[in-house]
Amino acid sequence: MRRFPDKDVVSWNSIIKACIQCGDFLTARSLFDEMPSRTPVSWTTLIDGLLRFGKVEDAGALFWEMPTEVRDVPATLPMAELIMLYGCLFHQMPLRDVISWTSIIAGLDRNGRSEQALVLFQSMVASGVNPSSTTLVCGLSAAAKISALHPGLQIHCTLFGKLLILL
Repeated sequence: MRRFPDKDVVSWNSIIKACIQCGDFLTARSLFDEMPSRTPVSWTTLIDGLLRFGKVEDAGALFWEMPTEVRDVPATLPMAELIMLYGCLFHQMPLRDVISWTSIIAGLDRNGRSEQALVLFQSMVASGVNPSSTTLVCGLSAAAKISALHPGLQIHCTLFGKLLILL
């Protein structure tokens, strides 16, 4: 990068991306740190690199280092990377309550990963966490999207039972 006379942000981002693709994350991080200005692409390129190298906690930390105006741009991180990031962080949590389970199940289902959502729903139940009505609706949605009849019926019956208790 130092040999290029006219370095714009696109040049910086391209070289950083190339370093990551070649497996040289240290150089990519060094270049990122040297950048005179960064765009959302700069941030997401480095976060994606961290995730590819299995550095989930570092990716999460970098996400929170992003300036708020960059982090709040809806397309800042591709949804697949966000799901991966939050999914990895979720699995590292020492204690998971029904809210954290429901959040990750809903996120997976809403983003085309209904099969993973249903597997996670089943894991939650197997771990002894009692699903809320919201969790049941998320699980039912996932089962419906992948035509998982048996799990869908089980969830439906559980949800129906909860509704009868409320009446």
